Amino acid sequence: MQKAQFAHPFPLSDVSDPVVVEPPLPAKTTGPRRSRREPVDPTRQDYVSNAYCRLAAQLHQIQQSRRLTTVMVASALAGEGKSLTAANLARALSEAYGKRVVLIDADLRRPSQHALFGIRNTPGLIDCLAGNLPVRPARLSNTLHVVPAGSPEANPLERLSSSGLRELLSEQAERSDWVIIDVPPLAACPDAGILAHLVDGVVVVVRAGQTPLASVESAVTALGRERVVGVVLNRSTSRALQYGYPARKA
Repeated sequence: MQKAQFAHPFPLSDVSDPVVVEPPLPAKTTGPRRSRREPVDPTRQDYVSNAYCRLAAQLHQIQQSRRLTTVMVASALAGEGKSLTAANLARALSEAYGKRVVLIDADLRRPSQHALFGIRNTPGLIDCLAGNLPVRPARLSNTLHVVPAGSPEANPLERLSSSGLRELLSEQAERSDWVIIDVPPLAACPDAGILAHLVDGVVVVVRAGQTPLASVESAVTALGRERVVGVVLNRSTSRALQYGYPARKA
């Protein structure tokens, strides 16, 4: 089971409207086991579901005081849980808070949202940006829709830097309360850096005790500290929260 904890693992005093949520970590987990690659049910009363609902609530509070509709979920490195975090956040906003949410899989190199939700990957975002098809989000509920990535591309930079993506995000933002965007890791490719300029805010996912501190700081700098609205400290333990974030040497 994924242990979701939310905290700032490094000083972010100049980040605007930081999201800080620290749900308690129980000594023993009860109830049915959940696959790490399966989005949580936000209506369940367990500490993981509650954590994502609290993150959604914090974002909702920020939205009351500033423009915050399009939110990118990013990470410095691969394997930090950013795709599952994006899926869980989208479900929490739509199911627990009744908001109209569109989740867009903009990881055009290694897409995963279609697998997480059990939907087809094509047609998807690639087809829309190529001008082949209009965007047709998959309807998962009355409040949650998913735009899959489409067939992976080795070099999708031309698609991501096109005016079509800006228009697509603007259109979905007008129709929805929230647009959540899953992107590739910053260290792997420049895709997230391009998308960061098109969104209202960024949530950065960090794997506790694994991601080097320098990688996190580099990712935040690349994104623009003013765009970061929160940091998710993923798979944390109470010890990590008590003693601070233990940076691993690169």
